[in-house]
Amino acid sequence: MKAHNFLFLSIIIIFVNYSAQKYLTLTTHKSNRFTSNNGAQDLIGKRVECPNRGVLKNFVLKKQGKEYYYEYQCYSSNSNGIDEGEPITKGMSLNYVQYNKGSISKSLESFDGVLFQCFVDYGMNSFEIVKDTSNAFRSLGICKPLKTKSKQIGIKSKEKSGKETDLDNLVDITVGPTNTETDSDIAFVLREFKYNVKTGWFNFITKKATIYYTYSYSVVKNMKTVTNNYKTNFEKLRNGNNQKN
Repeated sequence: MKAHNFLFLSIIIIFVNYSAQKYLTLTTHKSNRFTSNNGAQDLIGKRVECPNRGVLKNFVLKKQGKEYYYEYQCYSSNSNGIDEGEPITKGMSLNYVQYNKGSISKSLESFDGVLFQCFVDYGMNSFEIVKDTSNAFRSLGICKPLKTKSKQIGIKSKEKSGKETDLDNLVDITVGPTNTETDSDIAFVLREFKYNVKTGWFNFITKKATIYYTYSYSVVKNMKTVTNNYKTNFEKLRNGNNQKN
């Protein structure tokens, strides 16, 4: 096979793979509901996870009546299978564990500095605070590789203040991007977030805390544009091929 024929065959294979992809769908989900009598301890074991091995855009703790739950948005395809050329490489994953040096109590101050973090060019599929020993915990996340375009880091959420053991301090704080998707920026994926809980030196009197999150996210490449670029380049090569066998 001549070199130019091999090149055409390679381009056709790549183009077919990209053309067969399933594009990402943004969906909204809710976790199981729970009540709180023990402050921060009640967040242990509450898992947020995107279906079909997708990735998170954002999440927020909500409250209805006396019950709490997470509401979160995910990017994924409509099936669990691996889609060639998809912006999320669903066939791969990376577990990330961050141990907290302290122990957990009812106070949300236990979570100060607790970090969920994915490496660069990875997005967060799930997160959960899990019990490690009788009075210790760890943050556990699962990350998925992405085809990223750009990144935004160190963004601060809104903050709230109140009783240090009250989960209401976390309610309605959105963690992660809320940008609107466009043809060029098709996904905004949460990459990491951290709890920040400040009580001050007089906390033994006030028993109050100020709480906010910091987070980072990635903008995902438009693979449809990549597909069109391959198609355009293929057409140029084909139309410019004047060689004879």
